[in-house]
Order: sequence, then C-alpha cells, then structure tokens
Amino acid sequence: MIIDIRKVGRSRNAYFSVSGVCREKGIKQSFGIEYMPWSKWLGCEVDKQILKKMTKNEIVAHCLWEMTFMGFTQNKIRRELNVLKRRVRDIKEGKVKTIPFEEVMQKLEDKIKGK
Repeated sequence: MIIDIRKVGRSRNAYFSVSGVCREKGIKQSFGIEYMPWSKWLGCEVDKQILKKMTKNEIVAHCLWEMTFMGFTQNKIRRELNVLKRRVRDIKEGKVKTIPFEEVMQKLEDKIKGK
C-alpha cells in the first residue's frame, strides 16, 4: 500500500485527500485508509511524487489528520468501524428504510422552490 495525498478543489473549500493505493499486478486501486490500524500505516510508503511536491511536515500533518479522522485512539476508531459495519448489515438485511438519492434531491429542490 502506497500513501497518496491529493488536493481536491481549487477554492477556499479545497482540501487534501489522503488515500492508500494498491498497485498489485498492474492494477491501480485507491482505498480509504482512515480505519486502517496505525501499525499498518507505519509500513506504508509515501508516493514518490508526493515526496517531491510536499515537505515532510506537510505529509505528516495530512497523514495524522487522516489517521485520527474517526477518533484519537485505535479503540475509538475500531468502535466507529463496528458501527459502520452494523449499519451496512442493517441496510443489507432490510432493517432500515433508505431513501433514494433522487428522491432526496427532489425534496430539497421542492423545499428551495417553496413547494
């Protein structure tokens, strides 16, 4: 797994996205790594292009932000991951009602227009 950091957007709302990239067998796949155990983070390389573009302090700051995004301890992160897994299971088992994206957008549009 190689750590990749990319700036997303150009305005004041721009942010940096930190992800893991797996480059096995010629396949380049990007993964969210905010739930990854910290011990695995330590074994990751940083993309060589990122090392050329950013200072080490910037890289560390972005990685620390991503590592602690879901919590400041590994136990907290594990609990958040379990909550997420439970929600996915509940959706797959039909235990919760979901609303299609299109329906949500239509309701928002109607609300904005005052319908």
